[in-house]
Amino acid sequence: MFLFLFDSLWAAHLFQDINKACDAMIDDYEEEELPLDVLGAGLRVIAKHRSSTQSPNVSDFLLHLEGLFRKAIKLGFPVYFVL
Repeated sequence: MFLFLFDSLWAAHLFQDINKACDAMIDDYEEEELPLDVLGAGLRVIAKHRSSTQSPNVSDFLLHLEGLFRKAIKLGFPVYFVL
């Protein structure tokens, strides 16, 4: 299930779009920290992808990811990606 979801997210260019918006390098080889000051840009990318996805699994993941970003902003923490 995880690999299918990851492949779906990668094929939808979610991580690539977050990378562009946040000047990051999220991929399956690197760990990446998104600092607090770029999380708003990441939220906009997630919202764009949520509005265009047709997959219930991807939509559910994006909803949880959006919640994680919002909580990090509220608490003043970065978001870490370890894929």
